Amino acid sequence: MYVIYSRIIIFLYLLVGVLPYFYAADKVDSQTLYLNILNLTNLFVIVKNHKKRFITELINSASNVPVVFMGLFFLWSSISIIPANNKVEALISLSEILTLLISLVFLIFHFNSFNKQKREKLIFILILVLTSAELISVYFPYLKDIIDFGQPSFQAIRYRGMAGNINVMSYSLVLKLPFLIYYLFTTKNYRYYTYLLIILLTYAIFSILETRSAILSLTIITAVISILYYTIQKQRSIVNILKKIILPIFIGLLISLIQSNLTSKSSVQDRMGTLLEIEEDQSITQRLRYISAAIESIKKNPVLGIGVGNWELESIRYERINMQDYTVPYHAHNDYLEIFAESGLLAVIFYFGPLLLIVYLIVKQIFYNKEGFNEKHLLYISILCAILVYLLDSMVNFPQARIMSQMNLIFLLCISTLFFNLKISTSPKFIKPAIFLCITLLPLSLYSSIRVYSSSIDQTVLIRQLNSSDFSIPSIDIVDKFQSTYPNVTPTAMPISSMKAMWFMTNKQYDKAIDLFKEGTNKSPHLYFSESFLGYSYEMIGEKDSAMFYSKRAFDKAPDDLIHFGNYMFTLAGSNDSLTIKEAYERVDEKVRLPGHDEIYVTVMASLKDPSSKFTLDGIDINFQSGNDRLKKGYYMLQVGEDKMFEADFYYQNAMEDFDNEEFEKAAQLFIKASELNPYEFVYLENAANSYMKIGKDQEALQLLNKLLNDLGSESAKAHYFRGLLLYGFDQVEEACLDLKIADDYGLLANTSIYLSLCGN
Repeated sequence: MYVIYSRIIIFLYLLVGVLPYFYAADKVDSQTLYLNILNLTNLFVIVKNHKKRFITELINSASNVPVVFMGLFFLWSSISIIPANNKVEALISLSEILTLLISLVFLIFHFNSFNKQKREKLIFILILVLTSAELISVYFPYLKDIIDFGQPSFQAIRYRGMAGNINVMSYSLVLKLPFLIYYLFTTKNYRYYTYLLIILLTYAIFSILETRSAILSLTIITAVISILYYTIQKQRSIVNILKKIILPIFIGLLISLIQSNLTSKSSVQDRMGTLLEIEEDQSITQRLRYISAAIESIKKNPVLGIGVGNWELESIRYERINMQDYTVPYHAHNDYLEIFAESGLLAVIFYFGPLLLIVYLIVKQIFYNKEGFNEKHLLYISILCAILVYLLDSMVNFPQARIMSQMNLIFLLCISTLFFNLKISTSPKFIKPAIFLCITLLPLSLYSSIRVYSSSIDQTVLIRQLNSSDFSIPSIDIVDKFQSTYPNVTPTAMPISSMKAMWFMTNKQYDKAIDLFKEGTNKSPHLYFSESFLGYSYEMIGEKDSAMFYSKRAFDKAPDDLIHFGNYMFTLAGSNDSLTIKEAYERVDEKVRLPGHDEIYVTVMASLKDPSSKFTLDGIDINFQSGNDRLKKGYYMLQVGEDKMFEADFYYQNAMEDFDNEEFEKAAQLFIKASELNPYEFVYLENAANSYMKIGKDQEALQLLNKLLNDLGSESAKAHYFRGLLLYGFDQVEEACLDLKIADDYGLLANTSIYLSLCGN
């Protein structure tokens, strides 16, 4: 009975990736809670079945190199809390490490319940089941899109599968490949099914997921396996290599290439070609920046780092200049550097040490074996290649931060522990107290994961509403009950208290909003979201000095951020400081300047009581005659004054009414009056000319259009069209056709046929 339980519990651990979000903001939160519940349940069952022997059995399971190293990693990470700015995030990360450490011990414990033959069979079944589950999670939405829309989506993220991330999903599949190939060589059971899985896996990576690093890894691993298998086989058969390794992968690749040619999806060669186009590839250049930032951080803190779980927060200071709004660089996309940056060099050694030791033992077994090669060495090669996949993934992604990737690592460590002499012969004295410590901390780890998961559900609501700028749903009373202390930031590094504050600020409860924003300033110290809205809130209650202090601080640290710019300009407008407004606008980098920056600047300048005449709009590269109505309004207000702008609009509205009533003469006069008040709104003269044309006053209409196009610099297609018709009527065919051609080039509706009939080709 207990053996059956062991089988079930092993499957439950390794199928953690199947677990859905369950409304959490981050899948990791629900998965961590799941593992903690599993660990606690496991502990009770083990105690019940092994009674007094359970401590001895756990010590036996823990007395091996991978567990000891992971324990040391946990211990050193605990010490790295000392320099951490955000202690809460550090504690949450420690709790996750502890959860994985306990899971590793329990999995080794259960694998040890089986004899060698049953254990190998179980691993074989696990590989097939896990690979099948992962492929189904990718193919199901993929095939559904083909059935529903006739083709797959061009966004690979739709097919991220159970992992919740296409990179994690891709590497999880690649990691299984060496074992699938091993089973093709060593077993007849499910051979054709295994063959099919390799084909589907290859196609998924090359054509569905399209992750370049995984494609490159699959290619490298295939080459390594082929070379090593050929090298160690007693009868070196190239045919066997071609049939069992190259052929299924080639079939998967061939199907992928055919599919890419039948659809408009990017081909494999297109994706891989961008690896050499570093400067043009945004993804690669971005990752290079992350790596550079991690190296800079390591130089400053090589021993203890910046604190476990704090890279997401600290990295913002290095990437702030390249960030768009509050999209933070969550990870360094290199676990070696991220772990080094967070917890120092020893943490890197403790984390990757077991894997490097296993690689060393395998190489030793393969190349320095005097007893000859056998089937066992094929398994060693599979384990070696799977470890290489994880090590490669750690160079370009962040498997250490994803539960599914961590369980893949734990599975590898378990397999290696079972097949290699990684057990410590004499259990060190610290193993027993370490076991007791882990058992003691397990309820605390469970409590931590419950708090994090509960908060994550609330964060889902907060993040969705913040992105939509809707602070009416849920109600302010519900938002007030959301916890903001553990955790105190979201997966996007946004302080939860500051997100709550947006509801109170919107509802004009500024005192409560200010308290919450202040709480958030220390939680994510380099984001400056809290400081920016602190400035706005203080401005709204008339505390000018505090408003200026906080809004300027946010703007100085990240001047290109549209929110920081807007709130700072709002504060400056309250002080009627036109000079500083102009200087602030000029500080915004032209490379990242958005239309919103221009709109804010123009609107603020126009709202001043006495904008100085020396502050013009020469620096704004915007066509004000099209697009943003608010920007045009601010521009007109600034150029002609608020009173004239509104008076001109009054004449315009009356003119439109007369035009609709076919009182064209009267409409033309009103349009001209509107233009005299606001000559920057070209549509006034355009409509006046049209009105004159309606009553046959072609000379008056032509005069207005010449003024519009020649003197005022309008590029209106309609104005060119009107003038072209008039000039043609005056037998000025060449000039008329030039205007009609311009109107045609602009794509004016119904003009092409007229242009062709009057001017030919």
